[in-house]
Amino acid sequence: MPAGEHRRVAILGGNRIPFARSDGAYAEASNQDMFTATLAGLSDRFGLDGERLGA
Repeated sequence: MPAGEHRRVAILGGNRIPFARSDGAYAEASNQDMFTATLAGLSDRFGLDGERLGA
């Protein structure tokens, strides 16, 4: 693709961590911990392990 040219993309799926009280399961987890867990679940759910995205 030539420099400056853009392709349109779409997000066709999603993932999240379960809801929990702030003083519960995630009390000791950082935002990065929760984001990492969400991305790992997304990778598992859609078979993205080892795939290069945004290339």
